[in-house]
Amino acid sequence: MTAAEPRICSATGLRLVPVDQAAGFHVAKSRYAQPSAPWRTPDVHRQEWGRFDTLGRTYYVAETAECAYAEVLSQYKRKAGEVDPLAPIAAALDLTVDQLLAQISEDWGEEDYRAVGAIPARWRSERRMYQLAIEGDGWLVDVAHPATISALESAHDGVVSRFLANQGIPALNVSVLTSDNRYVTTMLAEIMRDAELDDGTTPRGVHFGSKHGGAWCRAIWLPYQEEMPTGLAVVNTARIDEDDPALTTVAGWLHLRSHNG
Repeated sequence: MTAAEPRICSATGLRLVPVDQAAGFHVAKSRYAQPSAPWRTPDVHRQEWGRFDTLGRTYYVAETAECAYAEVLSQYKRKAGEVDPLAPIAAALDLTVDQLLAQISEDWGEEDYRAVGAIPARWRSERRMYQLAIEGDGWLVDVAHPATISALESAHDGVVSRFLANQGIPALNVSVLTSDNRYVTTMLAEIMRDAELDDGTTPRGVHFGSKHGGAWCRAIWLPYQEEMPTGLAVVNTARIDEDDPALTTVAGWLHLRSHNG
């Protein structure tokens, strides 16, 4: 049987990529059985949702461990131009910030102490790196492809275009789809999830490039009915060690400290 190839759906105009056997990476707290994701309802403001969440649950995986770390650790990155609040104290004591942190940890007995721009040790101990594969076949929407952008912009006889205009968006493009405007991105996600494809199925999720670059991410829509299989299988679980090469690499990218001085 010949493997399916990426294609343009003749019914919707969306560009589709086939579900494959690639296992995606996901960082999550170990106390939750995987796959686990927040249940989205109309009661929670969409700005608090993930980029391509829909009603129900949406599970995100990344192509590489580095990408998975980058997606969740960016919150610890110091903002551009921001100075570590401990830097002036360290300078006055003729120490580096890492040396000062080590002294604070020793004096206070706080092994988990971290300043802005560092990864808390507890963050690692509470989490695991999971690898999950999508079971079965089906299609993912290649959301950043020009064909998909065009199809979304003209969807529902101009209703979407008018919706975007009302949001102050003159034209749909990649920057809009990867923006932090969750009201827009989640509405577009629902349109994609509900689209009936030319083979009679609906998309199983979205395929998109990480905002941190270098790898793909996938948002997988889990079934609305809790009792149904999730369509995802855990193929590996690993502890997150202090000297994890992928973690160290991403800490460097984000200008974070991954361990004590």
